[in-house]
This record gives sequence, C-alpha cells and structure tokens, in this order.
Amino acid sequence: MRGGGGTHAELFGATGRYVSKVVAVVWIINRLMERLPPWAPTLTTFEQKFIHRVEQVFYTAMLVMPISGWLYVMYGHYGVNLFGVWEMPRPLPRDDTLRDVFKWVHIVAGWVLLAAMVGHIGLVLRHQLFKKDGLLKRML
Repeated sequence: MRGGGGTHAELFGATGRYVSKVVAVVWIINRLMERLPPWAPTLTTFEQKFIHRVEQVFYTAMLVMPISGWLYVMYGHYGVNLFGVWEMPRPLPRDDTLRDVFKWVHIVAGWVLLAAMVGHIGLVLRHQLFKKDGLLKRML
C-alpha cells in the first residue's frame, strides 16, 4: 500500500498484520505461564507427540509469518499504512533479493501452518466422529 490511503483490503491486511503480532505474543505468554491439563486418556503416544509438534509449528508460525511479512514489505518499500491513519516509516533500504527471500519465507510458513492446521483438525475430527470420545468438548 502506498501513500496515506488504500483499499479496504489493504487496510485490513496492514491492520491484520499488527493485530496478529499482538495476538501471537499474548498467546505465547499465556502458554508459557499456564499449566497444561493432562493429556486426554484416549490419545495414543503418537497422537500426543503429533499434537506437541503441531503446537510448536503453530507458535513458530505465529512469530515467523508476521515478521517475514513485515520484512518483505519493508525491503520491498511497499509501505504500510496502519489503520489508514499512520504511515509506518521504512527503516530498511530497498533490497529486491531480501524482499524475495522474505516473501518466500512468508509463503512457505503459511503452507506449513496450513498443513499443521489440517493435521490438527483431522485428528480432532477423527476423535469426534469415529472414536466419539468427547475430545472436541474437552478442547473447548
């Protein structure tokens, strides 16, 4: 987004990036401070390990995606207008190589996050629909 205005999609994208960073930090702090409940008794050892890895992917992606997106925008000198009110300064020099690197980091992180989400949702649906063990209710 350039200048002081932009479309609703551009404003939403810029706003979403900053909101997602705040949510990620709060979520990670909460996760570090709160004790997790014991594993559901119906989860296998493999499922417990899988869930643990998926959680690590979620938290990593919550940091990598907004940071790589910000670096992509800054190195590309596209500009960011926050909430349509404030034009963020561009502290980094224009660098097309780094712009492309962070663009691909952002894209790959997004696909990895999507795969983790599909795996996580699939595991929950398996327990909900086939094992009927109340795992979804326990999660909520």
